[in-house]
Amino acid sequence: MATSIDHYRVLGLHSGEEGAKLMEREITRGYKLKALELHPDKRPGDPNAHADFKKLKSLYDTLLDPAARKRLDDSLREKRVEEMVKSIVDPWAHDVFKTVVEPFTKNLRDRLKHGLDDLYSRNVEAAKRWKQEAEAAEKKKETQRPQGKKKESPLRRAGKKKKKETPASSSTSEKTLQVLWEKGMQEYSALQLINFFRKFGEVKSISLNESCKEKNRKSATVVIVAADSVVVHASTEGSELSNPIRVV
Repeated sequence: MATSIDHYRVLGLHSGEEGAKLMEREITRGYKLKALELHPDKRPGDPNAHADFKKLKSLYDTLLDPAARKRLDDSLREKRVEEMVKSIVDPWAHDVFKTVVEPFTKNLRDRLKHGLDDLYSRNVEAAKRWKQEAEAAEKKKETQRPQGKKKESPLRRAGKKKKKETPASSSTSEKTLQVLWEKGMQEYSALQLINFFRKFGEVKSISLNESCKEKNRKSATVVIVAADSVVVHASTEGSELSNPIRVV
């Protein structure tokens, strides 16, 4: 670790590589001159005079010890390298932070803040777009098909099948459902849940819950306009998935 005291400078000597090359007699000469300057007899009113003089002698003894002096020179050299690196890197790091890190951090913070709402909105829009594209493709096929009995589109057949399966007495209203599935198996995104529940009614919103009361399970809250039998139908179809979905 780099030392915080430069012994050479305290003794009034050259530091750095020049200090490391000083002869012992040059160090002794510098010490004597500094000792005369800091001697307690010349500083009668200074309460720190004796401590400073004692410290000066300790630093001088370190420079006279070859092993201790080598460790000191290595430490001072390390400190100079650190200062040079810092003088080069700090301005560069400041520019990088201002131009790259700071904008990235702000963008990331905003995305995390609004990410869930944005993800849900994009998923809903994508689902609508896919539906419109599928309907447009079916209409295009019908216009290109030879005159005669028109082939019923899958979307229309699905709509008729849904009407037949839904009892006439069922009332349609907005319902809030809790959806559960096992952790560690197939995961469900908001878009996948939208595609699953849209066959039972109009999905108003889906939010993935951060925590679940039941251990080893994940959950989501689904708001849907559907018949009262939606729980039964969704639970029945959900039980057939690779990671069964339970609707409550």
